[in-house]
Amino acid sequence: MPNTSEVVIERQISQINNGGNRAVSFNIGDNVLARDYRNTNNKWQKGKIIKCISYNTHDVELNDGTIWKRHNDQLLIDKSSTPSNNSISPTPARQTNENSKNTETVGENQNPDPADPVIVNKTPRPIRSRKPPQRYSPSDYV
Repeated sequence: MPNTSEVVIERQISQINNGGNRAVSFNIGDNVLARDYRNTNNKWQKGKIIKCISYNTHDVELNDGTIWKRHNDQLLIDKSSTPSNNSISPTPARQTNENSKNTETVGENQNPDPADPVIVNKTPRPIRSRKPPQRYSPSDYV
């Protein structure tokens, strides 16, 4: 049966490795699949990027000539057509500050391998100082 700290460390490693957003960028002329919210049978329509409105938003011209404005989250690369110059990059690795006072690298084997550091906060929350309550005693009022 796994130890609680082992489970926590495993989950932290999973968050470090899988965290982040989908990093994809599209260029003008790229063949894409655009999300179609009108049709329940066919969720994706083939089209081509015709204009970059912003980093994450593009105008897509569908095969029937209709132009839709779509966010990167609503676009997929059309792999069925000829490959184009889509620039897909994995999510950049997160930087950790190993010299921080409130963090330390935790693990049973303290390997100096920076590829998979696990960071645990030494002081996750401030410690509350509590005074005992002043209880009523009849002898105090005599």
